Amino acid sequence: MLSRAPATSTHKPVTEILNPVPSPLGLLCKVPFKSSFSHTSKAPVLPNHCIEVPQVNISPETLGLYHQVVNWQAKSAIIHPCMLHVLAFPLHLYLLLKADFPFKILGLVHIENSLRQVRPLYANESYNLVCYLADLHIHRKGWLFSIVVEARVAGELVWVSTSRNLSRAKHGLTAPVSPKADIPSLADASEFFWRLESDLGRRYAKAAKDYNPIHLYPLSAKLFGFKRAIMHGMWTKARCMSQIQLSNSPIFEQPFEVNTQFKLPLYLPSKVRMRLRDKQSSSLHFLVDSLSAEQQSTPHLVGKIKLN
Repeated sequence: MLSRAPATSTHKPVTEILNPVPSPLGLLCKVPFKSSFSHTSKAPVLPNHCIEVPQVNISPETLGLYHQVVNWQAKSAIIHPCMLHVLAFPLHLYLLLKADFPFKILGLVHIENSLRQVRPLYANESYNLVCYLADLHIHRKGWLFSIVVEARVAGELVWVSTSRNLSRAKHGLTAPVSPKADIPSLADASEFFWRLESDLGRRYAKAAKDYNPIHLYPLSAKLFGFKRAIMHGMWTKARCMSQIQLSNSPIFEQPFEVNTQFKLPLYLPSKVRMRLRDKQSSSLHFLVDSLSAEQQSTPHLVGKIKLN
């Protein structure tokens, strides 16, 4: 087996300023065409583009729809920490649609997300968003890369998101063995049960403007190999944070980092369980799973909030 490190662009970052944020629906319409003509190279190069959009505001309608679908019930003016991920979603697509992006878009697997909140976020603020690609690594199933978004208010960094994605490929190269992520024991954790209705993916799409067909209808999901529509991992993450906010709202009024790994697909409709262990003052562990008739656990998301 050959072993070769992924190539990294040596060019200076090219910053492209957009105003306003591109239409996500317009970008989504281009995805099948980009996918059709892309191929996976054995020595891919991650392009060095940087997208910046100044003075992005959140409309009350968008915020209301999003808070409703993720069950955010904060009594203060603080917005959900995942709201800016929705705001930046078109920038993700914009970068992935670049001609020199080396992977197909259809089939990318979102496997991890990390959010870092430097200070609370508010609806009446204007956010300067910067988005770029980073951290290309070989993986036994293909290639890993990250999409990074930074948000600033009046020049101050207030929020950072890093989304880790897998592009599947048979590259024939030797990849380092990644340590298997442990699923924490949450036997003593609090438990919450949610019923996810069949239209939840469509409701989330309306709020987040992410109309990926695998989340919408059983038929459209089957076209991509799923037996039914699956729920978006970022909804599951956001819903967990809303659940935590109900019992521990001070967390979201201070700096923190929340890391999540997306495991097995969460099919709609379904009933799921969230388990939360918050006995440690500096961190909280949580997990979302489904239980079979034999009470066997099927994990969908594993997460941890760390206070900074």
